[in-house]
Amino acid sequence: MVNKHEIEGQWKIISGRIHQLWSEAFNDKEGAIKGELTEIAGLLQREFGLTLDEANKQLDRWRADAQPQALIEAQWLRFNDVLQDRWTNLRVRLQDGRAKAEDLREVVEANVGDLITDLEARYQISKEEAAAQVQAWLDDARRWIEANRPSKS
Repeated sequence: MVNKHEIEGQWKIISGRIHQLWSEAFNDKEGAIKGELTEIAGLLQREFGLTLDEANKQLDRWRADAQPQALIEAQWLRFNDVLQDRWTNLRVRLQDGRAKAEDLREVVEANVGDLITDLEARYQISKEEAAAQVQAWLDDARRWIEANRPSKS
């Protein structure tokens, strides 16, 4: 036989759900949470035949036990989202830097003769020294580009 507390519990479930949906429609997170808590209290009341006071006490006890873990999990999710955003930003910047380095390397390789001649005249060094400087820069650029290629995994 259904007792008074079970009927009240069913009403709490319905009213909590309505409160939650109404709050979500207006982007009221706090109201939505209150609606969910009312719904949970109603479930406790209906399923276990508890009084409203007893159901709320059980819910408060559960919240006291579960809330610290829930807060840690929520903070971790926010932290993880921030890391993902920053990692994506860094990845894009690295790709841009890699593309610029490749473009510069290609320009230098296309104009090696002119660059060597300019270095000879500007710094008054031999053609061999200028060629060695250009080759060293190209080697450094190739190594950097290769080291910063995305992994194929």
